[in-house]
Amino acid sequence: MTNFGGPNPIGGGQPPQQPPQGQPPQWQPAPPQWQPPQPPQWQPPPTYPPGPAFGPPITPRPPSRNRRRLILAGAGVLIAVIVLVAGFVVFSGGDDGGSGSTKTPADAMRSYLEALAAGDAEKALSYAINQPPDKSLLTDEILQKQLEKMPISDIVVNETGGIGGVQVMATFGHVAIDETLYLKQGADGGGWKLENAALPLDFRKDGGDEAPGLIDQITLFGEKMPASGRPYVFPGWVDIAGSNPNVTTLFTPEEPVFLLDKLQYGENMNYGFETSEAGQEAVKKAIMALLVECAKSTELSPPNCPQNAASPRVQGTARWTAPTDLDDLSFTGTIDNQGLQQVMGSVEFMVTLQATDPIFNRNNQPAPYWFEGKADMTKNPPTFTIRKA
Repeated sequence: MTNFGGPNPIGGGQPPQQPPQGQPPQWQPAPPQWQPPQPPQWQPPPTYPPGPAFGPPITPRPPSRNRRRLILAGAGVLIAVIVLVAGFVVFSGGDDGGSGSTKTPADAMRSYLEALAAGDAEKALSYAINQPPDKSLLTDEILQKQLEKMPISDIVVNETGGIGGVQVMATFGHVAIDETLYLKQGADGGGWKLENAALPLDFRKDGGDEAPGLIDQITLFGEKMPASGRPYVFPGWVDIAGSNPNVTTLFTPEEPVFLLDKLQYGENMNYGFETSEAGQEAVKKAIMALLVECAKSTELSPPNCPQNAASPRVQGTARWTAPTDLDDLSFTGTIDNQGLQQVMGSVEFMVTLQATDPIFNRNNQPAPYWFEGKADMTKNPPTFTIRKA
């Protein structure tokens, strides 16, 4: 075969194909496509590194409306929980806010004593489970009078081993106390409270020991005795007096001071009444007025009078002259449970009278008579009644 020569002679080996000048090669590997970083997803650890990713870039999907609603709802729930927790801290935390509830027995007792010391009657009462039926003497004004006489200081409260037990140390005026008291939780299971914040003073008005009429004349801090005869007071000094100047009220002990140990049961008052000096003068005045009236009678033995001229005098002929003094009188005992004071003694009348036998006539002669009677001290001024033998 003839070989004509040239770049590709016939019968010769094929030379390698050269691309035309200025033309890129017909095929070359595609460059890697760039894509934004994907959020990490958990998968088992690969055993070999993954190959390069190919394909068009992936655009992240926007969050769905449902997901946005869930986020907003979760945020709302979180805010509500925060508000509830804050409210719980405010209303049940260490500060009772004046509600009377505290977290521990020591907190309750300390807050109660601090309220008393500050003269805040209403706040002091808020620390008790039981509220007194009568609060007429449980006011800021009366509490201030107690504090002026016996201020409260040096308050120390510690919890003891018993349930609700506290040891209380404080000073009331010049009296230092060291008491163990027991507090209770409220019925709703809330904070600790005292069982009672005030104590009753029982004058036993219905017990028959003393005259109800005189009990009603007792005053406490210048205020009238409650109709029940069972006033409630805060611990401390109590001002007890009487509105009847003719009667002195006697107490044992003489200084009426009632402290924390009386809170649970109160105090059965140990007291009595006696006629005062002014009362004795008032009784003598009542007796003298009675004797003057008796002297007006012409009877030999007028009723409710000491005179008693025996027979053989002539009825209706007596002319009496009243006594001029009452020196021979005595007041025996104290006032009884009816409010009566016994008085006895002798008085001297002057008398003129006729007798059936002239030998027994009297002409302005002294006539002494012994008598006894009772003065009603529940009345002011007192009245007097003679009891004849």
